[in-house]
Amino acid sequence: MSGGPIRMAGPAAHKVRAADVMSTPVLAVTVDATLERAGEVLARNGFTTLPVVDEHGRLCGLITEEALAGAHLARLSMYADLPLVTAIRRPLTVRAVALPPVALDADAELFDIARAMLQMRLRSVPVVRDGRPIGIVSWRNILPVLER
Repeated sequence: MSGGPIRMAGPAAHKVRAADVMSTPVLAVTVDATLERAGEVLARNGFTTLPVVDEHGRLCGLITEEALAGAHLARLSMYADLPLVTAIRRPLTVRAVALPPVALDADAELFDIARAMLQMRLRSVPVVRDGRPIGIVSWRNILPVLER
């Protein structure tokens, strides 16, 4: 391997909390949004994960690029005997493929966040207050702090 030595984050990084590094504002989709709409929001903003909220704005799931791709592939294979155009026109909603909600409290510590994201293989996690997303933490937010 090339490159310099691996630097470990200092004690100051232990005090960093989700609220200190989260991105705002949060873009989310509702449970009734189509997969196409979720895909548009992900692609337009360069996101890998979107919070899914109910009609009251409360977090009820996550939609990821992987979940979208899997749903599209499954849908296309279900309709393999139909013309491709017909298969693509059949809308599915986010509700059908959303992952269970995973969220952080604004006071969660950076190392706990990173450890949980690694264990759950997540690329980003919403930060919630009273069940509503107020920010999102991704590896883009975490890595600069760990590299200090």
